[in-house]
Amino acid sequence: MSGTSESKSGAAGPGRHEKLLFGAAIFLLAGALALSEAARLAESGAQKELAAELDETRKNADAALSAVIAPETLSAADKSVYMIVTDRTYIGTAFVIDRDRGVLATAAHVAEALPLENEDHTIRAVNQHTGKQLRVRIAKKHAGYGAFTRVAERYQPVDSESPIINPRAIALADYANDAALLIVDPIDADTGENILGPNLPIAAEEELYDLKAGDAIAVIGFPTDMLTAGVADKSAASRIERGVIAAMVSPIDLVDQGADVKGRNLIVHRMATAPGSSGGPIINAKGEVVGINTHGISSSYSNGDKMGQRAEVLYDLLAALREEIQIDEVYAPDWRRRLARWKKAREIVPYMHYYLSRLEKDSRLADLKVGGVDYETPPPFRAQIVDLKFDAARESYTVYAADLAAPAIAQPVRAASSGGANRLVAQATPLFRLPQAGEYREMIFDLPADEQHILYAFDYAVNTVYGFCPIAIHYRELGKAELILGRPSGSPSVKIEATGAAGTRRRVQALFHRPNCATSSDFFAGVISWKPESPPGPAKTAAAVEALLQRASCAVGAEGCVRMLKASFASAAGAHTEASAVDRFVPVVSIPAADEASR
Repeated sequence: MSGTSESKSGAAGPGRHEKLLFGAAIFLLAGALALSEAARLAESGAQKELAAELDETRKNADAALSAVIAPETLSAADKSVYMIVTDRTYIGTAFVIDRDRGVLATAAHVAEALPLENEDHTIRAVNQHTGKQLRVRIAKKHAGYGAFTRVAERYQPVDSESPIINPRAIALADYANDAALLIVDPIDADTGENILGPNLPIAAEEELYDLKAGDAIAVIGFPTDMLTAGVADKSAASRIERGVIAAMVSPIDLVDQGADVKGRNLIVHRMATAPGSSGGPIINAKGEVVGINTHGISSSYSNGDKMGQRAEVLYDLLAALREEIQIDEVYAPDWRRRLARWKKAREIVPYMHYYLSRLEKDSRLADLKVGGVDYETPPPFRAQIVDLKFDAARESYTVYAADLAAPAIAQPVRAASSGGANRLVAQATPLFRLPQAGEYREMIFDLPADEQHILYAFDYAVNTVYGFCPIAIHYRELGKAELILGRPSGSPSVKIEATGAAGTRRRVQALFHRPNCATSSDFFAGVISWKPESPPGPAKTAAAVEALLQRASCAVGAEGCVRMLKASFASAAGAHTEASAVDRFVPVVSIPAADEASR
């Protein structure tokens, strides 16, 4: 009996225990929900309080700015600000600085977009205060527009802290000297009166150099996000924003307390502007122009910063040769001094390719930094660099292999048909057709056959995400009917093994291809050379082994598989539009042998 009694008691115990646990769980869940709801309500209340505080702060800030920059000042300045349109396409903003001569100021990239050379287009300046359209006749960009790009791309900065086998280019953007003048006809054809708005005075130069973070400013412009293209020139209603200067910076924004304030000539602000506001005036509390609004900073790290040119660019434009003097004596030296904290790409890239080729034999090279290389001692290779330019962009490219073609035969022709002159009989001409669009440059490199070579290229570029434009190298050795196609990369390279005896030469035809990168056409190519550790085998055997390995890697789908183009043949008479297409001049770069280079 006692056993039975214990059994019942034991059976009931777990049931009561489960009920207690369940009840406790319900209680805790209810408590958690209650706390969550209380927190939600508290958070909602806090959010409302925060929103109210922000709204109050905005009102106070607006009131403070109104006290500093009076609405009457802004209203008066607005009469001098014009929308620039062409054929119902909105271009940007400009403002009057010389009413009598019909001179307006704007951004250089706005002036650059005007089709002034095309007589089919009419470019007009218009604002809502007159409703009259004034024809834009002349544009003059600041002589320094694009100068920063030229200086930076000539220096080509590389981060000294990046690995030598994968150096990192410094990505820079060109915001400097984006200013221009527009000349309009200010006379109303109906009345004969000057109907251009009043001059906006430019702040004195010493006041411009005193600009600092926290100074109150306003921007007037015509942002496209507020306008409809079809009615823009009929509305011509500008937008006015008030705020403060967030910072005064140089195009290279580095910590440099000793920098001349003249070099810090860009105004950073966070007022709401949009494309179309470019060229609008930045004014101070007295209604004087302190800058030209030009850029929104496009960066994933941007806090919505906008940028403008400090107004001494207008003094540059209005004084003969002052632009050139400012660039030569003030801005360019400051930019070069700031760039000098980094290494130059043309010095670094040869080391990168050499150390990459040695990485398998010395894994420690992976940890070597750009700044850790001893550049004072002679390098373990010889280097030659060639500065090049890409040709104009095209939809495709044809490489002619004249070295594979049978020679044309000179044959006499009857005097009746051609005056007794000789002519060339068209032969079957080998060629390689590349259907890829882009920019191309073709070169032939004449190399010592008993040395190891790496052919490479690099294109430093301002206004790009990574600081460079990807390039591909397509190449073949003269005498071979295969063109090896490379893939675009930051600095592509071609490894050319030693295959011949001392004193012999080999020629490599290289085609540099930039698929898509809107920047300057300048780039450089180079060759580094050194004696191999073991003498090369017979040239034909090495070439055959190389071709065999190449095809094997492609057959198994290896990642390193390189695509090839086989030469196709076409009649020279029927396939080429130019008579000299087959035998056109391709520049040759002759690389000296080791004994020649040491002389």
